[in-house]
Amino acid sequence: GQLVDDLRLSMSDTAVPLEAAETVRPLALIDEAVASMRERFTQAGIALETTWTASVAGRSGAAPEVVGDARRLHQVFMNLLENSLRYTDAGGRLRVSRAPPEATPPGELLLWFDDSAPGVDEAERPLIFERLYRCEGSRDRMLGGSGLGLAICRSVVLAHGGRIEADHSPLGGLRIALTLPLTEDLP
Repeated sequence: GQLVDDLRLSMSDTAVPLEAAETVRPLALIDEAVASMRERFTQAGIALETTWTASVAGRSGAAPEVVGDARRLHQVFMNLLENSLRYTDAGGRLRVSRAPPEATPPGELLLWFDDSAPGVDEAERPLIFERLYRCEGSRDRMLGGSGLGLAICRSVVLAHGGRIEADHSPLGGLRIALTLPLTEDLP
């Protein structure tokens, strides 16, 4: 089942084989994840925004496409949204954006998940994708997670030939930068 699959993914230090490979539009998957989480963000007092229009996200030829497992990529996006919801202070925000062309390597899609305070200390950022790792500050929170979500994200992204990294966000919190190879180089 899903739980066993998730545990297997989180325990892997390398890419795991994809269950399904099809043409996927990541922006449309993010829009679906955002729609399913929007009410929870509103209830928590956290603004949630994406920086593209729905017509671009879902329109063939206009939207970036990758070859991958839509279910697992959707899970990555849900995990990233869940993390921001859990660890962003009320009154804060999460902005999901497609990086501008000048910041994006050719043939790749670069997505930024930027949230506001509190962030993650620079020394802890490389560790947050390790299984069972929880930042010191998260141990005090009532909503602390299991420490598997970002490890699963890393395994899924690696399986898609991508990268996932953490940095300081211009919004004052954490930036998760997620890179996936495009099926073709789109503008």
